[in-house]
Amino acid sequence: NAALRFIDAQMFIPMTLMTSIYPLLSKSFYLKEPKIFKIFNKLIFIFVITGFCITLILFFFAETLINLFFPIEYLDATSVLKILTLMLTFYFSNFLLSQSLIAFGKELTFTLIMILSSFVYILVGFIFIPKYGYQAAAWSRVAVEFLISVSLFFSLIMKLKTENNKLSNDPI
Repeated sequence: NAALRFIDAQMFIPMTLMTSIYPLLSKSFYLKEPKIFKIFNKLIFIFVITGFCITLILFFFAETLINLFFPIEYLDATSVLKILTLMLTFYFSNFLLSQSLIAFGKELTFTLIMILSSFVYILVGFIFIPKYGYQAAAWSRVAVEFLISVSLFFSLIMKLKTENNKLSNDPI
């Protein structure tokens, strides 16, 4: 729980970024503006780099942070915090990818990905948590965020390719 407090505190960053750019993303896609591809490429770069930088900071300062904010009994949370920080880069990109799918009208695809991921998370938990405990819970969260990233990425690429083909075949 102590480790999750640090991870949860980072969630406001992609939420804030998406709140400010979602209207632009949605409008550009709706109007079928060719600049949508440039916008998306810049945004994915920003989200991944931001998530990666925060991951590095939390990973390398995990023990210091746990010692600073919690009593000594929580020192074991350091290893869990280090594991969970690995999911932040995926989480940041997932936030952009999921909101992009929604902006592009693929709500059902997003919902199916999340349902499948939830089942995988539960299944992995039933298999590994009884034997490996909280470490397995942390690793399963990282694995599921990775699975979500891959699924969202390929779904979005397929949607963008379809739209790009429509734009290039559009007789103007």
